[in-house]
Amino acid sequence: MKTDGFERFWQGVRKGWQAVLGVVWKCLEVLFGGLILGAIVWVLLASVVWPIELQTVVARSFPLEGGYTLHARSPAAVPADGQSVAIELFVQANGSQPDPAEFAVLVTLPATLEVTGSPAQRQVTLLLSAAAPQTLPILNARTTGGFASAREAVLLSVVESGQPIGQIALTTESVGRAVLRRFGGGGGNGQLPLAPLATILFSAFGLYLQERRQRQLESEKKRERAKALLNEFRDSFRDPRTAGARGHWEKIRREGLESYLDPHEKETGERLLQIMDGDLGAAGDVQQLREMGLRQAAGALLYALQHAPVDREGLARALRSFPVEELDQELRAPFFEAGSIFHAGPAQYCDWPRRPASRSWPKLPAGFAGFPARLANPFSCERAEDNLAFLFRSSKPLFWFEDPLVEKIQDAAGLTHVVGAAGSGKTTLALAVGAYGIREPVMSCYLYGRPEAADIRAGFARRFCDFIQQTPSYLVKVSPGGRGLLAQLLVEALGRNVARTELDRVSWEWLERAGRDETRRAIWKAETRAQIRLLREEVERIEASPVFHDSQWAHALALCARELDFPDRLYLAIDTGAGLDQDWMQRVIMSQRAAWRQAGIRGIVFSLPGRRTPDLDWDHELELTWRDGTRDLLADLVQWYWDESNRPHHLPDLFAEGGFQALLLESKHNPGRFMRLWNALVALGPGKKIDRPLIEKAKGSL
Repeated sequence: MKTDGFERFWQGVRKGWQAVLGVVWKCLEVLFGGLILGAIVWVLLASVVWPIELQTVVARSFPLEGGYTLHARSPAAVPADGQSVAIELFVQANGSQPDPAEFAVLVTLPATLEVTGSPAQRQVTLLLSAAAPQTLPILNARTTGGFASAREAVLLSVVESGQPIGQIALTTESVGRAVLRRFGGGGGNGQLPLAPLATILFSAFGLYLQERRQRQLESEKKRERAKALLNEFRDSFRDPRTAGARGHWEKIRREGLESYLDPHEKETGERLLQIMDGDLGAAGDVQQLREMGLRQAAGALLYALQHAPVDREGLARALRSFPVEELDQELRAPFFEAGSIFHAGPAQYCDWPRRPASRSWPKLPAGFAGFPARLANPFSCERAEDNLAFLFRSSKPLFWFEDPLVEKIQDAAGLTHVVGAAGSGKTTLALAVGAYGIREPVMSCYLYGRPEAADIRAGFARRFCDFIQQTPSYLVKVSPGGRGLLAQLLVEALGRNVARTELDRVSWEWLERAGRDETRRAIWKAETRAQIRLLREEVERIEASPVFHDSQWAHALALCARELDFPDRLYLAIDTGAGLDQDWMQRVIMSQRAAWRQAGIRGIVFSLPGRRTPDLDWDHELELTWRDGTRDLLADLVQWYWDESNRPHHLPDLFAEGGFQALLLESKHNPGRFMRLWNALVALGPGKKIDRPLIEKAKGSL
């Protein structure tokens, strides 16, 4: 406490002394400025103005009686340095008058002038004529002191009559002015104005000292300002959620204060900003972190986590090596929290593929089959494409996973051919395999018809885009090399513009999982934005669309899927909607078979029954049928649909005895035919339980 009091006292004394010195230097500055201005005026007067006055000759004429004129020539001023000057007088006749022989003029000098050689003589008589002008040499009597010159008059009069003729006005230079003129450079003989020059040099030196001191004061102020901003810069890392540190450093740069910082402090500040911008190479080792200041380094890392997590490997390395135990409690907890969020990996669950939006079940007519309640109609859509909202919705999907072919297709490697009659459920199964995943998220693709190789590549590229749009946080798993390969796949299949547009359609609804945890939200959002930006930059960097051979494309596809944490197997489901075309199969499917097998791509082709094509060498051939030995799988499927939509109401309660079995029998183990018969029964709108005659009537309307 005593030390603090003494330091405050000393600072007060120092500030007071600096204030006094400031006033003194201000007065000296005014004095020096006045001296320089006065010296300049002195030199101008002594070297130019006064010498001009001394060298000026004034001519005057005075009329005399008898038609004569007295002419006088004299200097405008008489110097006080002992130099003699002359007054010249002569008489001239006017017109045709003859010149006078002689004319006597009395010259009376003032007390400040004297005749050269006769100091005491004040009056001189001159005999003038036109042929013989007279000159009167005079001197300055040097009786005028000070610096102000006197204006005097030399009187002229006629000797005989005493009549005054006129007067000659002269300036008698004062002794002070003569001294100033001599030392100011106006003394002649090429003398330098040493006194004014010395004054100017002295004053200039004084002003230089004043300017130097002023610069020192300004430098001190700037140094204090730089120190204050540096302290604010370092203190701002207490709250890494804001960009205050960058603002304080920008002030230092904008005000030109970087040169007033210690080189080590400047380097430390720049390295902290580099860390904030995501350049983790500036973090260095633990010792360098300590030199930067652990609080500031921790704040910069936290800022990078929440705003610029571009270099995930560098961030992970810096977080692992950071001596967290040396941080104070204020930063230790948020540092641990941010590190755990970062190391946790993707912020989202892999809830993919995207599921169709759920909608309410269509209803059966009131009183259908004598049932009082309005029940749901799970068999209203005969085509799978019209039933997606129920088959593959996220909550309680209607798809029947007990289908024996599901497990067989899932386990079948290589190329698989699935044959099924119209209405047997080929499209539903193909959509389940290629569009919505069977039992787990896998990279898969569903295509209809007879797609070409380019269509297959575009289909998988769009599936990658769909996954990135719905689950963008998984991009943190992609390595730099995988990111470049993924960008090439997208550009090769979709083109740069389409790929760029697809990457701009990322969903951010998943951020709501962060709740009120702003740190979690900031890290998740910053990580995801950084990864999307990096992928987009890779897309922009590709100058020409890459060209992959079949094996290259298949290998790249599998590698990108693994980078996004998908299983090693990929599924391609092609629903031809018709029979097989051997030429298309050979040209598109069989030509890529070896590359697909090597990359783990499992191709499943769904078609109608047709003549066998022995030239097509399938790895697996399966038939989609709804009988498994003695078990009627269609009955199980129908029961599953009904229970999922109408529990606890039982389907057999709508049928008379034997009616349900009759409907299954008429369906001929075909789900599509069952749904057509069912909807025909719904159209009849029976008010009683469904029996055989009613089924026959519905059958007749098909």
